[in-house]
Amino acid sequence: MTQKKSSSAPQAGGKPVKSYQLKPWKIAAISFSALLVVAGLLLAFVGSDKPESSGTGVEAVQPGGSSGLDSPVKGFGGGSTSGPIIEGSFKIGTEEEESGTWSPALLRGGISFFVAFCLAFALRSFLRLATIFIGIWALSLFAFDYLDWIQVNWGLIEDKFTNLTTNL
Repeated sequence: MTQKKSSSAPQAGGKPVKSYQLKPWKIAAISFSALLVVAGLLLAFVGSDKPESSGTGVEAVQPGGSSGLDSPVKGFGGGSTSGPIIEGSFKIGTEEEESGTWSPALLRGGISFFVAFCLAFALRSFLRLATIFIGIWALSLFAFDYLDWIQVNWGLIEDKFTNLTTNL
């Protein structure tokens, strides 16, 4: 006869071990950051098919050449321009920069949120573990003082703690 161990089988203490479960708002936040990362990657790949631009979003019009009088200026409504374009003027809002500016922003936003979430989770776990060890240290200090194995100057500790809280 062979017994199979299940994952929810009671451990030595008689209680089943519970695994950590994320709360729904944490799952939603992580999903949103993953969505931002995917959107940023997609925009980077879609934007990579277009020719390289200067990245400024401002395009200088060459003097004497065809300046595109029949095309609308992006961001200022539809239709054609009402007058001649002056030599040395600028055309604002080129199509090449649309996905180029959003992709890094979405990637940075998604990745930085995920990294901050992981750091906060690790810090929280560390602080929980640290409070356990500080509690054990304090209990052992009380026990050693009670057994007269060490001498603790509680008056000095109280004065230092009072000064610390007053200064804070």
